[in-house]
Amino acid sequence: MGGGLEARRVFAIWSNALFFDSLRLLLDRPGIELVGATSDHVVARENILGLQVDTVLVEENEAGDIPEGTLGLLEAGPACVRIIRLSLNDNELIVYHREKRLVGNTSDLLQLIIEE
Repeated sequence: MGGGLEARRVFAIWSNALFFDSLRLLLDRPGIELVGATSDHVVARENILGLQVDTVLVEENEAGDIPEGTLGLLEAGPACVRIIRLSLNDNELIVYHREKRLVGNTSDLLQLIIEE
């Protein structure tokens, strides 16, 4: 791939087959590699950790929930992992990511709280 940029490694957790089919078509482009997908939430975590995923797309179920433990991937996975939560009910998405900073003194913490 040109430009020296690595492809985004994406894993999808889905419950609606139509959602996954649409997602697969959307992601079929340079710079994005769909490395795995499952509707089995139990095996999703180990697959995600083993495949060095940097983006997890997770579909909310009809009750508006995501699989238990999904957000735990932020702690268990690499520092660069993002979780994008998608809702078909209201077309809303929420992005979760982990950010790590060093705190040298109390003003560093205050600055982080004040930032918009």
